[in-house]
Amino acid sequence: MSRNDSYTTKSDDIPVWIKHQNLDFRSNAEMLSWVTDDKVNFTLSDKVYEAMVDCLENEINAIIVATIRVEGGSQIDVMIRKDNFQKIFSSYVERLLDAEKYERLAVIKQQVQKYNLEIT
Repeated sequence: MSRNDSYTTKSDDIPVWIKHQNLDFRSNAEMLSWVTDDKVNFTLSDKVYEAMVDCLENEINAIIVATIRVEGGSQIDVMIRKDNFQKIFSSYVERLLDAEKYERLAVIKQQVQKYNLEIT
């Protein structure tokens, strides 16, 4: 069985990432607090980037990275598509530069050439 075969799909045939994460919050305020914290610690951004690289390695055009739910409220899937990979990469690099996360930038610099991504 290939690695692609191990992905599950939702009804719209978009694969769910192997490392998919459910993010469940009790309230909108709790979610807002997490979002604010994520801007500093890059938890979701790192996952989105890792999922993007996984898609590139496995020739997957779209994937659901995470599902965000608010208790008694709404649910949204965090999905990435191949046509947005350059934009995702550029935004991620810009945020890493702003946060002065040079060690992480050094790691992903090697992937720039491998996957023909550009730092813009």
